[in-house]
Amino acid sequence: MKPVLVVISGGTASGKSTLTNAFAAQVDALHIRHDDYYFDVPAADRNYNFDHPDALESDLLVKNLRALLQGQSVALPQYEFRTHTRSPIPRPVEPHPLILVEGILALGLADVRALASLRVFVHADEEVRRTRRIQREISSWGRNHEEAIYRWNNTVKPMHDRFVEPARSHADLVISGEQPLALGLEQLAAAITGLRLGSQG
Repeated sequence: MKPVLVVISGGTASGKSTLTNAFAAQVDALHIRHDDYYFDVPAADRNYNFDHPDALESDLLVKNLRALLQGQSVALPQYEFRTHTRSPIPRPVEPHPLILVEGILALGLADVRALASLRVFVHADEEVRRTRRIQREISSWGRNHEEAIYRWNNTVKPMHDRFVEPARSHADLVISGEQPLALGLEQLAAAITGLRLGSQG
């Protein structure tokens, strides 16, 4: 059976990673993070824009996805946000019947959309995402409150408005990132089941 590739996108802190992680564990899917394709940042730069498409090596992502869909094993990059560099040790993976690609900009990539069987956008209100993002920057990435606010105002929100939100128009399914996780998992599972039933028919 042809592998099913699902692209899951949405704004930062919308709940897409939580949804994808939980679903991948639930059904034993291969989870690929677009975030792992960030280029190295030579030094901590207050003004570096992680939310622009040019910050990621998306051509490599497309190459890896095509290989997996053709039944080939690949070595995926692994990115460390505390050092802003890729790990020297890649992540070897084998082809899988269900592949989940997750990232804020993933749905905006035409080459990725063309490979996808299902395109999903996880939505949450801006104020919810803002609060979650600031908390994450402080607790997980070691930044202070002032820097977290600065990044939101100068890169995160402008890039969301420019690149992320417009990609919602390409989605086959929109899931709320504010509802109980179980509901989102049910919606995603139902959509994938529908794909598989359709391919069998």
